[in-house]
Amino acid sequence: MATQHIFTINDVYRKSLEGTWTAQGWSAGWFGGGAGVVSVVDRVIFASDSSTAVAKGPLSVARSQLAAHGNTTDAWFGGGSPGPISTVDRIIFSSDSSTAVAKGPLSVARYGLGASGNMTDAWFGGGFPSQSLVDR
Repeated sequence: MATQHIFTINDVYRKSLEGTWTAQGWSAGWFGGGAGVVSVVDRVIFASDSSTAVAKGPLSVARSQLAAHGNTTDAWFGGGSPGPISTVDRIIFSSDSSTAVAKGPLSVARYGLGASGNMTDAWFGGGFPSQSLVDR
């Protein structure tokens, strides 16, 4: 069974003052797409505490208003605009790949959707024009 990391703001505050707060398991943040319909994917390494993101390559389709989810092994970017778009891209962290790989379409193309997930799957839900759909 996976370990759950549940904490309160008070826990974070107390441990921060003690110097014992750590965000275990996450070494970097990945960001893709954006306003102006772009295909850029950037990575920020948390340990360097740098404000400079490193370009890691393009999404397979330039877009904005997409949704993303990540776990300890992969990042998933789905949907978007202009469109709507149905593309879902995956970046595998261990290969530190320079290009996102298209892994299949959403059941219906849409933008402005949300994403959530766990250690094995990502769910993409809502969006326009099909607000009531959820894809895994």
